[in-house]
Formats: sequence, structure tokens, C-alpha cells
Amino acid sequence: MNTTQLDDLYRSDDRSALRRVAGGWLAEAVGSLAAVLCSLAGLAGPSARTMAGSAILIIGASILIEGGAFASGFAGLVSIYRQEGRALEWGGVIVAEFVGGLTAILLGVLALLGITPPTLLAVAVLVLGATFLFSSIVSLQSGLQALGGLAAFALGLLAVSGLRPLTLILLALLGLGLVGLASGAATGRRIRQTARTQLR
Repeated sequence: MNTTQLDDLYRSDDRSALRRVAGGWLAEAVGSLAAVLCSLAGLAGPSARTMAGSAILIIGASILIEGGAFASGFAGLVSIYRQEGRALEWGGVIVAEFVGGLTAILLGVLALLGITPPTLLAVAVLVLGATFLFSSIVSLQSGLQALGGLAAFALGLLAVSGLRPLTLILLALLGLGLVGLASGAATGRRIRQTARTQLR
């Protein structure tokens, strides 16, 4: 999605709705940065499972916060989306973010409690990869986010098969964290700029 399409997608006279949506993207960026640090710590240190579980919880929570911001902002943007036939698109993103975020949090907690951690961590990576893929349609970095989601999904499948699962899980989480950081920061910043321009 280019910046012109993004400006069109986030066109609204409701400044608070745009701020909430931008805040959701920025929350994803902050959570993604924390997940990158956890993933790097897991790759470098002996506590790989704990760091992987923590990264999954953080990414899941940031996706959930982002989904909440989308749902909150959607009320202010819905009239435009209905006219342009985009309400279903946005509704799908909101559902994907809530389901993906909650599932990742649940699987991360269960893994940290020691309930078959490698398998649950790998399944959580699959869920997060799919969530990134589905939510990419409303991102400024849609191609990057979709590619990151597909790569994480592929690494999650390999991890489920038992091929060096913790390393693959941590690499997938590192990739998702980097993609989330780039996508969240760029899209959130652009929405704020769009809101200021539209409401002058």
C-alpha cells in the first residue's frame, strides 16, 4: 500500500478516531521492539524457552491492543468505509487481531507454565504469522508485513516438525518483531501526519 492509498484509507474528520488507530500502530511498534530484544536474548542465552514465551506474550498483547485501537477507531471511520465497501475488510482485520492476539497470549502462558513448550511455542508462531498476514491489508508496509507473516508461518511449520524448534521459533519471533516495529512505526507516524493535514 502506498502513502496515497493509506491517506485515502485513513481519511476521516474524526481526529480522535485517527489518534486511536495511530496509537494502536505505535503500540505494535513498541511491543515489537520488546519482542526483538527478547528474541535476541533467547538466541544468545540459555533461557531460550522463557524468552520465546515472553516474546510471544508481548507480540500477542501488542496485537490485541492494536486490534482494540482499530475497533475503537472504526466507529469514527465506519461511515466512510461503508460508502466505499471497506467495512468488511476492516471487520476482518479487527477479528484477526483479536483472535490472533488472544490465542498467542494463551499459548504463550501455557508454554511458560511448562505444558509442552516447544509445540505450543511453534503453534503460537503459526498463529502470529497468520495474524500478520491478515492484518497487512491496512498497513503502510503491507508487502513487508505479509512477507514477514508468511516467513514466520513457514518457520513455525518447520518448528512443529521438530527441526531445531527453539532456534526456528526465536528466528521467526525476531523477524515478526522487526516487521512489526517497521510497520507499526511507519504506519502510525503516517496516520498522525495524515490527520494533521486533513484537519488543517
